[in-house]
Amino acid sequence: MWSVGSVLGRSGRGASGPSDEPSVSAAPREAEPIRVTAMVLRAVHGRPDVLWIAAYDDATYHAQSYLVLHPKGNLLIDVPPYQLDVIRAIQRRGGVQYIFITHKDDIGAVASFHEFFQARVIIHKSEARYVQGVEVEVPFEGDFMLNPDIAVVHLPGHTPGSSALLDLRPPGVLFIGDALNINPQ
Repeated sequence: MWSVGSVLGRSGRGASGPSDEPSVSAAPREAEPIRVTAMVLRAVHGRPDVLWIAAYDDATYHAQSYLVLHPKGNLLIDVPPYQLDVIRAIQRRGGVQYIFITHKDDIGAVASFHEFFQARVIIHKSEARYVQGVEVEVPFEGDFMLNPDIAVVHLPGHTPGSSALLDLRPPGVLFIGDALNINPQ
């Protein structure tokens, strides 16, 4: 286990969220009703600080994205569509300080989210090369504590760099990306 103290010590727009609309070059697109579901943030299992982002498009491979509200900086887990309604919903909840990517399939528009929120990108070192247009500020190899109640766990299987994020605040929540898929048939 190792610490990312230098990362936690940095301040930026992500902690409080930006107050401006995105620039023209980085403007999120409007939701496309045919290809995208309605944007909704829903609390997960009685945790009002863990929100499921119900927004999808083809570019995200239908990633299951979450926003974890945390006093030391909100975390975006896997990247949702970069759309105006998604950005506004995240802004209303304080923005994003960290973007945690569980594996290379769920990168989506990470560069756009990084640029808009000035968020730090966290992904396993073996999959950092798939992140385009942004520096991965926290490439990791082994398990570590992002802060005293958020753990990052390397969970190879689906991909060599698959990883999970464990929110230890009661009741705990484990975000595993695509490490477990259930076939209902």
